[in-house]
Amino acid sequence: MKKPARPRYVMLLNMAQRAVERWVLDQADTEVSLTAPQAGALMYLARHDGALMGDVAQALGIGAPAMSGMADRLARYGLIERCRDGRDGRIMRVYLTELGQANARRAKALAGQMNARFSDGFTDAEMDVVARWLQALPGKFAAASQAQAQAGPAATALPH
Repeated sequence: MKKPARPRYVMLLNMAQRAVERWVLDQADTEVSLTAPQAGALMYLARHDGALMGDVAQALGIGAPAMSGMADRLARYGLIERCRDGRDGRIMRVYLTELGQANARRAKALAGQMNARFSDGFTDAEMDVVARWLQALPGKFAAASQAQAQAGPAATALPH
């Protein structure tokens, strides 16, 4: 008896990501269309207004250069303000503007709608497994990247 084919996780993840992105773009009713990381930054700041840029980056799982570029764009859109810390002028804190607060509320509502769609037709136990799997993926790839970096370029070279 032939074993059933394993799901094609990479393809399925890509298809799901594209479907979600299309749906999010269809929901946009403002002049500023936010990316998922930008919306995540606004939602984080809604809970931690005045956070350090490094803390926002860590919460989003991005590096300092990516956070700096994102902060530039969000400031240009009028969604955040960067201010020097009152006690230590070397430290930069990030605050939501009024427009940023409104967009954070909109992003949170949209995320709630998306989560409801994602979980429709699945039990809480099934969604717990999906969440655990998705949370584990970044760590699996980070560990693999670190192992490859330690092994050196020869270990990652493709066969001839």
